[in-house]
Amino acid sequence: MIGVKLLFASVLSFVLLTMPLRAAEICQAGLELDYVSVEELEGGLTPEGSVAKRWQLQFRFPEVIWSRGDMVEHGRLICDGEIITAEFANNELDVTVVQEPQLINMAGVAYSLSTSLVEP
Repeated sequence: MIGVKLLFASVLSFVLLTMPLRAAEICQAGLELDYVSVEELEGGLTPEGSVAKRWQLQFRFPEVIWSRGDMVEHGRLICDGEIITAEFANNELDVTVVQEPQLINMAGVAYSLSTSLVEP
């Protein structure tokens, strides 16, 4: 039975990744989406100075986790049709699907899909 679930998840992942990913699909309950910034950005400080790292977004609808270097913020996703807002303690940021199926933008930073779309 586990093998069948894994096979189904793999097939589902392939099918979803080859289809356009619209904003409404980001908000589906049960899907886990991981994004990573296209470019390396400010990642924190080391004894040698600042380092660059890729930032991460994890969507676990309705939760969003935004990792920027050594900072991690937890917030929630608010979905209204094709409009997605990531709401954090101190700000609200629009999430825009830039290029289907795998590129989004939040706070002026481009993120690409880094994992498959798999139902938990």
